[in-house]
Amino acid sequence: MNEIDFPDYPVTFPIGPFRKCRKNPVLVPQGDIWEAKDVFNPTAIAKDGQVYLLCRAEDRTGGSSWNGTSRIGAAVCGG
Repeated sequence: MNEIDFPDYPVTFPIGPFRKCRKNPVLVPQGDIWEAKDVFNPTAIAKDGQVYLLCRAEDRTGGSSWNGTSRIGAAVCGG
């Protein structure tokens, strides 16, 4: 353990191994609706030949740059 009590790396996970995508960012804000301002916290899981993607996004509602409605998005591809 290091001085802040995190385990030394590499760490193994029960659903790994994980691989970082070479194309970054994977998701970017787009359009004028639910993901117009920001896209956060993408998570993808591959299972049974399909990829499931979850993310959080914000629109531009409200009067200042900090305002926006946050939503959860989901997509499935493959199969």
